[in-house]
Amino acid sequence: MIGREEKFLNILKLDRYERDGEPSQLAAIDVFVSTVDPSKEPPLVTANTILSILAVDYPVDKISCYLSDDGAAMLTFEVLSETSEFARKWVPFCKNFNIEPRAPEVYFAQKIDPLKDKVQISFVKERRAMKVYFSSLAAPLTFLHITFLASDLS
Repeated sequence: MIGREEKFLNILKLDRYERDGEPSQLAAIDVFVSTVDPSKEPPLVTANTILSILAVDYPVDKISCYLSDDGAAMLTFEVLSETSEFARKWVPFCKNFNIEPRAPEVYFAQKIDPLKDKVQISFVKERRAMKVYFSSLAAPLTFLHITFLASDLS
């Protein structure tokens, strides 16, 4: 007898809608992220939101993510530009190694052993490289945010 939770998870499995050699039966999804003021919404949070959406377990050609910046802040544009570059590496990393959670800031902040049950040398090397790459993204974004806040005060 299948429990309710297991039955629900079986219904959600994507491979149920995918058949080799056939077009996907899954619907296309558009996700809209809205932001107004980078002084109230840290850009790194916006970046993590977008990255986790792009890395979701769904066919790449069936999901789109749009950012609506009602404040038209140049900082948000810069963040999105940097985020899109990072996404080119982060999304395949998540999908190749089934990374959870998919927001890099949350993933790298976890207090658990990330190498537990993952003995692939390629994973260890790629995770290290990804962490360095994310740090090189997060530090400038944080600096830009602080600079933006300081200029707002003056």
